[in-house]
Amino acid sequence: MTPRYTPKLSRYVGLAGFLLLMGIFTGLSEMVVVAVPVLTSLALGLALSGGPGVDARLSCDTERCLEDDAIAFQVDLHSGTGAAEVSYGLPLPEAIELVEGPARHTVFVHGDASRTESVRAVARRWGVYDVGRLALRVHRPGRYVVHEEVSNAGIQVKVFPGAERILRGVVPPTTQVYSGNYVSRAAGEGIEFAVVRPFTYGDDLRHVNWRVTSRRRELHVNRFHVERNADVVMFLDTFTDVRAGKFSTLDLSVRGAASLAWRYLSRKDRVGLVGFGGVVTWLKVASGQMQVYRIVDHLLRTRPAESFAWKAIEFLPRGTLPPQALVVAFSPLVDPRSIRALQDLRERGFALVVVDVLDEDGVAAEPSAEGRLAHRVWKLERDALRFELNARGIPVVRWTEDWSLQSALSELPRFRPARARGVVV
Repeated sequence: MTPRYTPKLSRYVGLAGFLLLMGIFTGLSEMVVVAVPVLTSLALGLALSGGPGVDARLSCDTERCLEDDAIAFQVDLHSGTGAAEVSYGLPLPEAIELVEGPARHTVFVHGDASRTESVRAVARRWGVYDVGRLALRVHRPGRYVVHEEVSNAGIQVKVFPGAERILRGVVPPTTQVYSGNYVSRAAGEGIEFAVVRPFTYGDDLRHVNWRVTSRRRELHVNRFHVERNADVVMFLDTFTDVRAGKFSTLDLSVRGAASLAWRYLSRKDRVGLVGFGGVVTWLKVASGQMQVYRIVDHLLRTRPAESFAWKAIEFLPRGTLPPQALVVAFSPLVDPRSIRALQDLRERGFALVVVDVLDEDGVAAEPSAEGRLAHRVWKLERDALRFELNARGIPVVRWTEDWSLQSALSELPRFRPARARGVVV
């Protein structure tokens, strides 16, 4: 800890010096007698203001939580050399809101004793936050010297976005040969019953339907549909972040991508992620429970990055966009670079669905007549942009905080791509 003299010490030293000087110049012994208690207090206070002698430790009950979940902090104080007045503070980020216990508090710790203070907070927004800092100030008897320190326990809390349960999603137009929940039209090895047909050379005897065979007196076998899965890539436009209402466009994009990723991964699909903006980030497609945590951790570090460089989709590394993958893009459709990238994806043959996350009604117009006219023209230009994208075979649905993503995706049957048609199930 760093020691520092308090203003009280300078005032008491000045008072004692003034009394002594007045006693010398005036010859009054009463002035010296009055200065004796002040000098005694200074001597005792400085003698007892050695080291801080206080150990402080900050702990947190969780390192992962969802939005609006409670987080409990515990501050353990121990004084080993004597009584001390301890003031502590928790400089928490804005997204972590205190709900129980003060952020700054002063307690008295007796000599060779311990004390525990509890503070509860609520995580209001997704992200990765450093909550391990603890500001400590120790006053020893006399309050002439204060010891200060800001320690960092290295505690990080990952606040996961609240994922919506999606029951109906976009069915990919093409599937892969890996095992999944989609049923192929072709018959083969699987568990979904397809048809009963006469036995031919090479059929597996384990698939013989003995009930039909005994009735028709000829070997018949069961045929099954092949299980297949799909490749799905979440495309996040991170060029801009527009706040219109309670949530910003980036908030909605992250929540929507997390919800859809959880839905597709639970159906044994392979899911990847691309953050296309000033800084291009990516996560290659994969399946399984671990991919869920990879995607969520990647989304937690998503930030808008301004850039004036002209980027194209060709800058993505090989393997990020597998052939015949379904691309679900979340974008406010503001930056022309992201719009051009979406058009490039469609021209390259990908099945593409765009979710417009900008709430136009949440963007207030200027109070003047010119401002209201400009706002109407802007909304007409956005309508024209969505119409142009639909004409190019890119279905666009609007999603705001007023309704669920499930409701927005239900509008997709009206906007089926010309080449790779996606339907909602």
